[in-house]
Amino acid sequence: MTATPFSVAGTARPGAGFTSVTISEKKIYWGGCKYNSTTITTEIDDPEEVFSVVIFTRVMDAENEDDFTPWTSGNVLFNNGDGTFTVKLRGSEIQGHNHYKKSWVLFQLVATNNKGEEVGRTKTYQEIQLSPCMCLDPSTGCPPTPVVIRRTPTKKP
Repeated sequence: MTATPFSVAGTARPGAGFTSVTISEKKIYWGGCKYNSTTITTEIDDPEEVFSVVIFTRVMDAENEDDFTPWTSGNVLFNNGDGTFTVKLRGSEIQGHNHYKKSWVLFQLVATNNKGEEVGRTKTYQEIQLSPCMCLDPSTGCPPTPVVIRRTPTKKP
């Protein structure tokens, strides 16, 4: 599985103050599976005005869109210094990750100035699928795969 970036640049603008939002992995797992994180990168309109970008997340049941966790209080994205901000979401660290067997991670980005005032906000995204790693015990990760050595019987003369 390779990362397929999802970008909403161009005509489908993500919201006031934002130029683009890119999501590296659209399906992640919590537990010991390989694809257990995704990176979200956003580009802002006015790097001079924006001091920080904050991400708010919640988890929604894939079977029932009326069942979801509360929004988080927010986490600050890393400022790359070039008008882009980045955050890596790890499946096991997303608040509410283990509430549902299959779920969606919803998120919204908010840009603020150096006074803490909101200067931009994206739409709410529902692009990241979240599931437990289907091992014996997803909370502890997958057991190592055993190596099986088979011997070919030899004929005795």
